[in-house]
Amino acid sequence: MVAAATSSSFPRGKKPRPDAKAAAVAGGKKRKHSASAQPVAKPGSAVVQEEEETHADALFGKKGMAATAAAAAEEQAKKPKKARVTAHKSDKSESEPAAATAATVTFKSLHKGVLLLGCVRQVTDGQDLMVSLPNKLNGTVSLAECSDEFFAYVQQQQKQKAKAGKSEDEQDEELPALSSIFQVGQFVPCVVLGTSKESKRKLIHLSLRTSLLHAELSPSFLTKGAALHATVSSVEDHGAMVNLGIRGVHAFVPRKELSAPVQKGQHMLVNVLAMNTHTSTATVTPERSQVVKAVTRGTSFTIKQLVPGMLFNVRVEDVLANGLNVTFLTFFSATVEQNHMSLPCQQGWEAAYRKGLKGRARIVSIDHISKQITLSMAPHVVHLQIPASPFAVGDVIEEAFIERIDSGIGMLLSLQSNVSAETQGEDEDVDMEDADAKKKSSTNASWKSFAPAYVHISNVSDKHVDKLEKKFAVGASVKCRVIGFAPFDALVNVSCKESSLSQTVLRHKDLKAGAKVNGKILAIEKWGILLEISEGVRALVSAQHVPPFLSLGKASKNKKADSSGKYKVGKTVSARVLRVDMETKKTYLTMKKPLMTSELPILSSYEDATMGFITHGYITKIADYGVVVSFYDNVYGLVPMALLRQAGIENLEEAYVLGQVVKARITRCDVAKKRLMLSFDTTSSSSSGTPTAAPETASKLIGTTVSNVKVTDVEPTCFRVQTEDGVEGVIPFVQLTDFPRQTSLVDGLVKRFSTGDVITEQLLVVSQASDGVLTLSKKPLLLEFASHSAILPRAFGDVKENAVLIGYVASVHATKGVFVKFLNNLVAVAPKGFLKEQFVSEIEDGMFEMGETVVCTVAKVDAEKKRFVVGFHQRNLLQQTETTRKHRPAFFQAYLREQASALNAAATKKAPFALGKTEKAEFVSVRPYGAVFTLEKNDETVTVIVPSVTEETSSWEEGDSVKVLLVDYDFSKGVYYGATDVSLVKNGSKKSRKQKQRLKTGGKVAAATVMAVSPTEKYAVVSFPDPENAELLQFGVVQLCDFWCPSQTSSQLGIEVGASVACRVLSPALKSANSLHTTPFDDLVLLSFEDEELLAKTKPKHTSQRKSDDGMSKLPTYSEDHLKLGNTVTGIIAGIKETSMKILLKTGKKGGKVKVSVSIVDVDEVEEASSHSHPFDKFTVKTPV
Repeated sequence: MVAAATSSSFPRGKKPRPDAKAAAVAGGKKRKHSASAQPVAKPGSAVVQEEEETHADALFGKKGMAATAAAAAEEQAKKPKKARVTAHKSDKSESEPAAATAATVTFKSLHKGVLLLGCVRQVTDGQDLMVSLPNKLNGTVSLAECSDEFFAYVQQQQKQKAKAGKSEDEQDEELPALSSIFQVGQFVPCVVLGTSKESKRKLIHLSLRTSLLHAELSPSFLTKGAALHATVSSVEDHGAMVNLGIRGVHAFVPRKELSAPVQKGQHMLVNVLAMNTHTSTATVTPERSQVVKAVTRGTSFTIKQLVPGMLFNVRVEDVLANGLNVTFLTFFSATVEQNHMSLPCQQGWEAAYRKGLKGRARIVSIDHISKQITLSMAPHVVHLQIPASPFAVGDVIEEAFIERIDSGIGMLLSLQSNVSAETQGEDEDVDMEDADAKKKSSTNASWKSFAPAYVHISNVSDKHVDKLEKKFAVGASVKCRVIGFAPFDALVNVSCKESSLSQTVLRHKDLKAGAKVNGKILAIEKWGILLEISEGVRALVSAQHVPPFLSLGKASKNKKADSSGKYKVGKTVSARVLRVDMETKKTYLTMKKPLMTSELPILSSYEDATMGFITHGYITKIADYGVVVSFYDNVYGLVPMALLRQAGIENLEEAYVLGQVVKARITRCDVAKKRLMLSFDTTSSSSSGTPTAAPETASKLIGTTVSNVKVTDVEPTCFRVQTEDGVEGVIPFVQLTDFPRQTSLVDGLVKRFSTGDVITEQLLVVSQASDGVLTLSKKPLLLEFASHSAILPRAFGDVKENAVLIGYVASVHATKGVFVKFLNNLVAVAPKGFLKEQFVSEIEDGMFEMGETVVCTVAKVDAEKKRFVVGFHQRNLLQQTETTRKHRPAFFQAYLREQASALNAAATKKAPFALGKTEKAEFVSVRPYGAVFTLEKNDETVTVIVPSVTEETSSWEEGDSVKVLLVDYDFSKGVYYGATDVSLVKNGSKKSRKQKQRLKTGGKVAAATVMAVSPTEKYAVVSFPDPENAELLQFGVVQLCDFWCPSQTSSQLGIEVGASVACRVLSPALKSANSLHTTPFDDLVLLSFEDEELLAKTKPKHTSQRKSDDGMSKLPTYSEDHLKLGNTVTGIIAGIKETSMKILLKTGKKGGKVKVSVSIVDVDEVEEASSHSHPFDKFTVKTPV
C-alpha cells in the first residue's frame, strides 16, 4: 500500500499508465476468507449477482428467458470453492474480513426502510414509475407514492368512492400527468417499502414521499446552503410553496428563482437561501448551479439524519479488495464499491488510491439496521447528470476488452465510444488537486474515451460456463452485442452469446407490421397466446387471431382441442405482426391462416393506399352504417351500407362475423384525414372504383346547383355525399350556413342528416378536387349570387378593381393575412393592412374564422401574375355597396332567415309573440339574473326575463299580472327578454303602434337609446322617437357587425344598455317579402351603426371627380427644388405594412410621380397612455400625412 499523502485527492478523470505490479493486481489476485467469516457485504464484483436489467423492451413487464440461467449462475457463485483470495494477508482474524470488501446494494440486502438514490428510468402516464437503482437493480413507484401530494390525492379519491352523492363542486383538482413532472434521467431519493418475488421476477417497491425520506430531519438542519429534495405543494402568483417533509417547517420558492413553470407534486432539488427560525419558514431555490455543488457540512448529524443524494467531502481510510473505505463528517464511515469509483475501466486501480486522499461523493444507500452507508464518486452521480448511452440496443461491438472478471458473476468490459475529448475536463469537482499526480497521468488516455459495459455470466455463452477465468483473460477482446443500458451505473449491458449476435429482433422497434416471425409459446390463456419472439421481446396473439381449432380454455368451449400437439407451451410457432405499439411496448400478432398465406401486398399505412388497391383485412366492427375492415398497423376503412345493400345484403350480422378475413378494394383514400372507403367487389370490371366526375365534366358543374344528393358517410367535419349521377362530393359543415360562428346553428343543421338520407335542397358546386370529388355548399348567400360572376367570380378574368365580391374565408395566417376563396378554388389575400380602417399589427384570434361568408372589395389586381388583393375597409364597402345592398339581405336579416329556416326544418315550435309589443305576463319570482315572468298562448308557455329588476326594486308578488314590453329573443334557449318601464310599455300597446309612421330606407336616426344587447354582442335593440310624433317611440335592431367585420362586438364599439347611438335605416321592417318563415323580430326596424366621421368620408362623388378620389387634389404640388433633404412635405398614405408605410406626393408635370417610404423607426413611439399597440395603429390608408 502506498503511503498516505495529506495534500492530495482522488485521481479522478485520468487513466495512469499501469505498471507491472498494478497489472498483476488486476490480472488475477485472489482473496480468501475463512469459512466461518461473515463479511458485511458480498466480496468480489461491483455488479450484483441479481441481474435486474430489463434488457430490451420486456412485454407486459415480464423478464426474458435468461432469468433461469441467471439464477443458476447466482447459486453457482455462492459455492465456497468460488471464493477469491484478496490482496490482504490470509492470516488475519475473523473480524477483519468485514472491512475487506466494500458493501454492494443487492436485492437480498434490501428491506423495508432502506434509503436509496435512484434515477427515473421510464415514465408512463397511468402506470407505475420505473426507477433505476445501483448495481443494475430496478424499482417501481406506484402513483400514490410519487409524492405526498399524490398520496393525499389518492387517499381523497378513495374516500370519495366510499361516499355517495358528492357534488361536482367538491371534487379536488386533478394532479398533473407523470410525464409532465418527471423526466427520464432525473435523480430522486427513494425509500424501500418492500420486496417480493413474482413469476421469476424480483420486485422492489419504492416511495418518493419526502415525509418518509426526511422524517428524522429537524428544523435545525435547514441552515443556509443546505441541499435537500422537495415537492411542490401549491403554485402561487408570487412563487411556489414546497413540501420538505420536515414537521413544522414551511418552504417557499420565489418566482424569480423559477426558471420554468412548475406543477403540484413535482420533485426538485433545492438549496436553502434563508431560514426564519421564528416562523419556521425557509426560502429555497432550485437553481441547478447551486444545488449540484452544495456540500453538506456539520458535526451534529446522526445516521438517521442522512439522506440519499447528500454531497460530502470524503477522505480515504483504506483501499479494499473491491473499492474504498472512506470517512466523512469527521466520524462517519462508508464504502465506495469499485463500479462507482472514478476509474471503472482502470486496471491496477489499487495503486492509484491511498490513505488520505480527498474528494467528493454522494450517498447512494443507507441501511439503518446494519448501519451501512455506501457512496458514489462517479462523475455522473456527483454532478447528477446521467450520460446518454453511447450505443443503441442491437449494436454489435467487434472488439470489447475485458477489464475485470468477477468469478461466477460476469465480466466488466471497455467499449470504444465516440465521446468527444472536449468533455473530458468538465468534471472539475472530481479532478485531482495534486499537481504532480496530474503531470504523471497527463500522457495517458482518459477513462472517458471508453464506455464501461458488463456481461452477465448467463450472457457469456450459449453453453453453460462454470469458471469464467478458465475461458477468458483480462485484456483479451470479445465480440458482443448491446442489449440494454443501466442508467444509474452508466453501464452498457451486453451479451456475447452467438444466438444474440445472430439475432435480428432485440426490441419491439425491430418489428415491422406485416413481417412474419417465429416465437415460443409462453402461455395459452382465455385472452389469447403469449409468444416470446426473442429474449425480452414478447407479443400477444389475441383470441380473435388464434387458429380456429385451438381451444383457449373456458373462453372457447365450442372449439376442439389441438390434437396435433403443435400449439403447446414451449413449442415454436409462426405468426405475422399486426401492429407494434411503441408507447406501451406491446406487439400484436395474428395466426389466421388467410393472413399468414396471403400473397397480396401488405397495407400498413395510409400513404400506401391507392385507388383500386386490393388486399386482405379482417372485420373489426359491424354497424348500421357499414362494415369496418382493419389492416396492418391500425389502418382501417369502411365498406358503406349503401354498397352492401346494392349487393343484396340487408342483415350484416348474418352475413359477417367479427374477425372474419376478407378481401377488399380501396375506392377512395384521404391521407390527410386518414379515411378509407372500401368495397368487397374486387372484380376487374369494378377496379376503376365508383364513378367520379371527369375533369371536363366537373369544370362545367362548378357554379351550378345540384339537388337530391345522398349522404354516404358522416365524418367529424363534413358529409360525404353522392349525386344522382353517381358523382362523389363533400359538404363541409362550415358550408351549411353563412354563419359558422353560431355553433348551435351549425349543430342543428348537422343533426338533420345522417348516413343514407337525401338532401333535397339546392347545393352549389364550389370546386373540384384532383381526384374528381366535388365540394358543395349550402350557403344561402353563395347560392343567391351563383349566377353573378362579377360578385361571385369563378375565374381571374371576372375580377375587376374596386368591385365588391362575396366569398368565404379559406384560412387565416397570422403574418400574411386572411385568404378568401371564391368559386373554382380562386383565392385572394387580404393583408393585415387591409383588414380594418386602422393598421392591424397582429390578427387577433376570432377576427375571421375559417368558412364564414364575407364581403370584400378588390383593392389591387396584378394581371401579370394573375393575383388580386382584397380588403375589408368599411369606408370603401359603405361607398361601393350602396347599389349592391339592394340585391342582398342585410347581415342580421340573413341571420334571422337562416335561424327561422333551421327551426322550421327541425319542427321546433315557433315563438308565439312578436318583439316590440306589450303583453300581460304572470310574475313568477326574482332571480339573480332578473325578474322571471311567463306568457301563455295557444297552450304554449314561454319564459320572459326582465334583467333590470332586482329584489329591492320589485314590488310584485307571485301570480301578479304585469304589462311587459318584449324587446329580445334567444333562439338557442327559447327565452324572451322584456322591459317594464312605463314609457316603453305604453309605446308597445296596440294603439301606439297604429300611430307610428313607416320609416324610409336610408333615413338617419340621430339618437337611439339601447334597451338590450344580445348575449353574442352582435346586435342591440333600441328605441328612438317617431319622425312625425316625438312623443311616440319606435323600436328597432341595430346590427353591430357585418359581412366585412363579422367579429365586431358591442364591447369593441363601447355600446351598452342606456347608451345613445346614431344609426341609419336599412329596412322599415325585418320581415322580407320573399321570406317563408316568421320570427319574433319581423316587426322591428332594421338599423345599422355607422361612425359619423366614417360617413363623412364616404359621401358619393361625381363621376368626373373619381380620378381625384384618392385625395391627391387637395395636396400641394411640389417641384424638383422642393424635394431636397431636410424639407418638410405633405403626402397621402397609399399603403401600410408591418415595418413601413408607402406615401404618395403630388408633383408637377416635369417632376413625375414620386413615391416615398417611411420606416417604422422614423415614427414616434407609442405613448403609454394610448390604446394603440403598434406605431402605425393611428394611421389609415388614403389619409394625408
